[in-house]
Amino acid sequence: RARGGTTTSTLPSQADARFRAIVDSAVDGVVVIDARGRIESFNRAAERLFGYTESELLGRNVTVLMPSPYKDEHDRYLTRYLDTGEPRIIGIGREVTALSRDGTTFPVHLSVGEWQVDGTSHFTGILHDLTQRTQLEEQLREQTALARLGEMAAVIAHEVKNPLFIVTGRIQ
Repeated sequence: RARGGTTTSTLPSQADARFRAIVDSAVDGVVVIDARGRIESFNRAAERLFGYTESELLGRNVTVLMPSPYKDEHDRYLTRYLDTGEPRIIGIGREVTALSRDGTTFPVHLSVGEWQVDGTSHFTGILHDLTQRTQLEEQLREQTALARLGEMAAVIAHEVKNPLFIVTGRIQ
């Protein structure tokens, strides 16, 4: 507030700039939507994840970032939540599949929070890319399978080698 109790016009823009700087510095993707599922904000990490710029997506339905079946269910889920207040993902978070601009899908952990302005709901989705973790888990599964195969081969070789020694000994 300026002297005399009046609000200066720079405070809202400073607050907006501060908010934007915080959101853009986040490592994970941040997507804000309105109660109808339209994108209101899309941070830089989300731009890197999905391959879209914020300006390309503002006002579009968030389902553009989802493959089926998530795309087909989202608007119904949002309407049901607003009508009943029954959350399925809000405040919980879960692993889902996301859809990038080039059509590839990738795993993300999605956490959703709700907030209100003048009685109108808005939702913030935070998306953490799980691609690297998923790849490491797959490599670990493959290595574990190969290790088991190696152990089984060693047991079989041992079991086959003993009778062969006996046969070799009798032949000699």
